[in-house]
Amino acid sequence: IAPIAPIAPYGIKGRVLLAMAWLWLCTPGLWMWPSGRAVLEGLFSAALLSFCLLWRVSRRIAALLLWWSGLASLGYFFAVHSAPDEYFWHALLGSHAQEAWEFATAFRPQALTFIALWLLPASAALWWLWRWPTTSRAVKPLKGLRLLGWVTLLLWLLWMGVSLAKGYSVRKAVSRVERVHPLPLLGAWLDYRASAALLTFVPEVAAPIQAPMVDVLVVVLGESASAQRWSLLGYEGQPTNAALLPLAESGELMSLPVLTNGNNTGKTLPALFTGLPLEAASHAPSYLDWAGRAGFLRSSFANQQAPGLANIALHRGSERFEKLPDGRLDEDLSPLLSKALAEVQASKESKAGQPQLLTLHLYGSHPRVEKRYPASAAQWPDAYDNSIAYTSSLLAQWIGQLQALSAQRPEARIALVYVSDHGVDFPACGGSYTHGHTRSSYEVPLMLWANHALRQSEPDWWQNWQGYAASAVTEQGLPRYHSLLFSQLLAKLLGQAPLPTAQTFQKPSSTTAISLSASTCEDWGEQVRAQHPAAAP
Repeated sequence: IAPIAPIAPYGIKGRVLLAMAWLWLCTPGLWMWPSGRAVLEGLFSAALLSFCLLWRVSRRIAALLLWWSGLASLGYFFAVHSAPDEYFWHALLGSHAQEAWEFATAFRPQALTFIALWLLPASAALWWLWRWPTTSRAVKPLKGLRLLGWVTLLLWLLWMGVSLAKGYSVRKAVSRVERVHPLPLLGAWLDYRASAALLTFVPEVAAPIQAPMVDVLVVVLGESASAQRWSLLGYEGQPTNAALLPLAESGELMSLPVLTNGNNTGKTLPALFTGLPLEAASHAPSYLDWAGRAGFLRSSFANQQAPGLANIALHRGSERFEKLPDGRLDEDLSPLLSKALAEVQASKESKAGQPQLLTLHLYGSHPRVEKRYPASAAQWPDAYDNSIAYTSSLLAQWIGQLQALSAQRPEARIALVYVSDHGVDFPACGGSYTHGHTRSSYEVPLMLWANHALRQSEPDWWQNWQGYAASAVTEQGLPRYHSLLFSQLLAKLLGQAPLPTAQTFQKPSSTTAISLSASTCEDWGEQVRAQHPAAAP
């Protein structure tokens, strides 16, 4: 700011600085996806918004909004490698203070450097635009700017008139101009508001085509666990699944890696909940709705605020929903599960053995990962390995509780299903464990445990799943199946008809010719979009 402070606003240098400041605030897209197109879109946005420069109040408000929206866009992009969407608003408005701080401190140095390289000049630009006098005091030097401003204002009024004449909704009208920064954030906000309205929406749920296969079903939704760090799936660094190994060796538990459809919770959980792509998931029934249609009593316990559609589904689809206070560990879900299972046993006669669906939503290995487990669970120097082992110990503990229930109710068919929403980038790809877009962010573990009564009553089904686990990895070392296998599994257990994706949970054989040289730190998103039918854009 100091070098530009003495410059006269209406001089040549002042007018150049005005144009540069305005243009800079319109170019965060260039920092996300550097390209000639991004340059043109920045110039286009700066020109179309130039009417804001006509008046001091509009200029100051617009400059503040452009500064904030640019910072928000870059922050979200470097966190999850995605332009802001409705899940940005869910994350922004649904996060508590501690979670927001941990999110901010999880940025890698390279990401912080890129953000700072935009933010520092943007702050100077904001200061310059704020102190600039009104353009009406210097008509001749700014005649061209004022003319451009009035022309663009007329264009916006024409756009509003056409939208009204054609009966466009606000969302559709905004979609016509979403190339203009920062209007994508407005579109995302409208999508967020629309999804929030779904809380009172009751989806139509088809009747089960057969009786449910289970009497008690526990669904555990993991967080940020990569299949590449599960020792049951081949990781040799540490025995991260040691607590689960005896169950796997006894033949009552199986696990496999699957390809997930996105790299953040907001995009993956809707697909997992419904078995459908994002665009179809908003008005579709979730597995909780399937369970309700089949007569299950549904309880959900969460250690984090699920964003977007997942949060709505958990609240809407549960007779009982409890969220732990901020800052708790996943082990604090155990008393809630114990109480629910005790009620299952106590209600055997009074409720005629009503089937139960219990959902646990973990905080798992979410960045910052070193805060996701107690000090007593710090077995190794690597915090991420510790977090995976900690989750495994909890899964083993909860399965132990289900085994105890099986001993009390030998006839009850009981299952526990675990899946992670997405993985993370590893330190080799940027210095820390964080949301990203490499292969480790898209390969997640899927685990199934079934008690003796369920395995005995459904031997063919269990044998099929043993086949899935045995063939889960291709010759190239890649997951053969994707995450909608989880949705198909829940549909089957709850008596629902096969989902429309029933034949697509196995990837096409043509996708096996993938260059494994790109498997470590290069962007894996293109592979996911080519292979996953519910891939997030």
